[in-house]
Amino acid sequence: VSFADEFRRILDERNIKGVLHDDYSGVIDGICLLCSEEDFRECHRSVAAEYAAEFFGNAEVIHL
Repeated sequence: VSFADEFRRILDERNIKGVLHDDYSGVIDGICLLCSEEDFRECHRSVAAEYAAEFFGNAEVIHL
């Protein structure tokens, strides 16, 4: 199991989609996540950003 798959499992287990729905749907127009990893492909922020983008449907993830 990859780190990304395991982290997604944890996000599901902690009902993060429910948190996004209950606390943020219709309230915000953007999310900014920060981390200090050198490579975004190996960081939790990247997985969380894609997870949130999937939930909101029309979200775009931009790695700076």
